[in-house]
Amino acid sequence: MLLATLGAAACTRDLTVIDPDAVIDAGRRSDPDGGFELLDAGEIVGADGPGDLDTGLARDIGFAGDGGRGDVPLDPCIVDPFAVCVDNDESARSNDVRTDAFPLQSTTAGCPAADNFVGADLARAGVMCALEPADWYLINLVGCDTRTYVLDAIVDFTPACFAEDFNLAVVGYPGGLPADPCTDPRVQCETSLGHRRMQLLIEPNNSSFFLYFGLEKVGANLGFSYDFRVIVR
Repeated sequence: MLLATLGAAACTRDLTVIDPDAVIDAGRRSDPDGGFELLDAGEIVGADGPGDLDTGLARDIGFAGDGGRGDVPLDPCIVDPFAVCVDNDESARSNDVRTDAFPLQSTTAGCPAADNFVGADLARAGVMCALEPADWYLINLVGCDTRTYVLDAIVDFTPACFAEDFNLAVVGYPGGLPADPCTDPRVQCETSLGHRRMQLLIEPNNSSFFLYFGLEKVGANLGFSYDFRVIVR
């Protein structure tokens, strides 16, 4: 009698069968009870760790927000504007504007006489504080009578700032340059993470002139150290 009762109970057990028609796309199916979407086995072993469902909320190192896919990487050059920043170069004067630019050298480079070329390799280490707009430098050049030489301006930033954080401006080029100097055939530019390089052809002009370079910040609360080098060759 007991066996018969158990058999009858087993026969009346309510089994829930998942309707295959409930699948709404290749990667998800609807939950008939709550209307939620469930991830299928094809999304196991995601960014959250082996065996976890890939929810898209993986906490990727170096990303802002919740770390999910699509978040913007943190800019390493954004700093606290209220923090103390020591810029020894500006203890006596500011080079924040072109009219107060620092001279890079005490002698003239280029061709002081006819085509007698004198090269230069000048370097300057600097600091850009969060509340500074720019650092400006100048170099005194003389054009040759008949020969063309190259001026190579290179700046490297620490930490490696995004390319859009800064601009390398140039003023005083003989004959002038367009608003974007890199579009001029006499100028060649190179830009990458934490690095900018500008090469200029100094054509024969038989004149003395000052060339100004500005390391300009683009955006607020940016701070970094940098190495600025100018080679005349």
